[in-house]
Amino acid sequence: MRPELKTRDPDGYFPLLIERTPVRMDLSHSGWSDIFFLGMDYPEGARVLNVSIDLGVYGRDDQVAPPITCFLRVIAEPVLRLVSVDLDQAVELREISEVFDYARTISGC
Repeated sequence: MRPELKTRDPDGYFPLLIERTPVRMDLSHSGWSDIFFLGMDYPEGARVLNVSIDLGVYGRDDQVAPPITCFLRVIAEPVLRLVSVDLDQAVELREISEVFDYARTISGC
């Protein structure tokens, strides 16, 4: 954690870090994660086309924007809170091992 993210403002809050990013797609290998191994064993067959996708709703949005927005702020309690605005769901993770519990549903909070 960068030191400036751990410094409170005059109101007592920590800074808010906002990251917006497009969705990334690898069209040429059907989403498999084997491109590294193809590159080592068969480099000429490991060519990929990467596409970054921004989204916008026709008739609603003036311009397209990255569909993923993440916020990070240091808080007083030891919790990682994941929230899906689109799905109106949230989950709180209190142990590092829970980050890798892929079977856990987002509504499990």
